[in-house]
Amino acid sequence: MDLSAATAFIMSFIPKVKEKFEDKPAETKKEATPAPTTSYGPMALVGIFVYIVIMFLQSCAGARLSWCYNKSIGTNTFLAVLYAILCFFFPGFYMILYTFFLAPICGGDAPKENLVESIATNINRAVNNNLVPSSNMRGGARKH
Repeated sequence: MDLSAATAFIMSFIPKVKEKFEDKPAETKKEATPAPTTSYGPMALVGIFVYIVIMFLQSCAGARLSWCYNKSIGTNTFLAVLYAILCFFFPGFYMILYTFFLAPICGGDAPKENLVESIATNINRAVNNNLVPSSNMRGGARKH
């Protein structure tokens, strides 16, 4: 059976109803569009001001944390200033880095040390105390 024949057979059971549309187009009513309002009110200005102040304080906090970290590990002043300027303009990235990796270094009772040196020291301490098999390290088997 052909597909068009099957369609014709099925359509023969569906009654044909004449639509009640007229031949002329529908009338459209044009309504006056209200003018857009441009006044946001004083609360919007206060909100914008508070947002700007918070963003500035976050930028200052990022720069201060960068300065503290770099001076605590002994970075020279030029690089510490350069990093502080970068962290002032991109505080979101540095705040995440500081929160997860550098927080114990800057302030508190934690010892002040370089993060990379600290990781290397911990790896060496683990190898020397036989906590990690030395054959898995890059240098091959450890000689006693």
